[in-house]
Amino acid sequence: VWPWLKDGLGRFCERQEQAMLALTALQQRVPLFRDCCERTSRDPRFRLLGVEAYLIKPMQRLTRYPLLLKELLQH
Repeated sequence: VWPWLKDGLGRFCERQEQAMLALTALQQRVPLFRDCCERTSRDPRFRLLGVEAYLIKPMQRLTRYPLLLKELLQH
């Protein structure tokens, strides 16, 4: 896998825990933000997923890219 891609993925994934902590802190400090997050998690347009799910979604996709690229290079 290309080094720049691996480094970028690593940095993004390393910061997931910080992002979740920041989200939790913001929800505790700002009631309007917390209410918005709660409404989002009940809204079918957002597939009934909370903000937390959307924070992790890019990481789940990014970790699949090296496998996809490796497979593409083999063909």
